[in-house]
Amino acid sequence: MGGRIAIHFVAATPEVRAFVGYYPTVRDEPTTPLRPVHPSEAAKKIRCPSIILYGADDVTTVVPVQDMMWDAFKANGQRLEWHFFPFGGHGYVDPGAPGYHAHAAELSWPLVVDFMERELQWDSPA
Repeated sequence: MGGRIAIHFVAATPEVRAFVGYYPTVRDEPTTPLRPVHPSEAAKKIRCPSIILYGADDVTTVVPVQDMMWDAFKANGQRLEWHFFPFGGHGYVDPGAPGYHAHAAELSWPLVVDFMERELQWDSPA
């Protein structure tokens, strides 16, 4: 699922317990009848912890838009981990993507696993 769509889904689904956003695709664009709510507005309504990962070389979601998304995620009041890599572009974990960056991908996986283990742990039934 694309990150932009996932933001809207998680904002509208209070049962979601954690959100992982690998470089969610967001652009600085006006709302339209087909896209009436910008992801920055939807992110403010998320009610679960989130981890968001972006690279500095992302030409799809450029750094000023990443900053706007940082503000939106902070505004929802939930736990937030934000990882900004000074390297890697959009798709930096996908070896087939133009923005692939092996080192950023290698660094990201343990961060995401740690986040998910912490946020999704539960007591097993006795």
